[in-house]
Amino acid sequence: MTDETAYVLVLITGTNESDHFDISVAPGNSRDFREQFGDEVAKRFAGIGIEFADAKSTD
Repeated sequence: MTDETAYVLVLITGTNESDHFDISVAPGNSRDFREQFGDEVAKRFAGIGIEFADAKSTD
């Protein structure tokens, strides 16, 4: 136990394993996330199917 603030991220998505890789984060939120947590954390999330769009994306 600690007095430090902890964060829990819960994502509810898809109905089965074929729905994997179906989460995308908008460019503005992606930028904010990267500024707060860094590129390495964003890369780890990308490894489990969460896309961090950049402002240059056309998707």
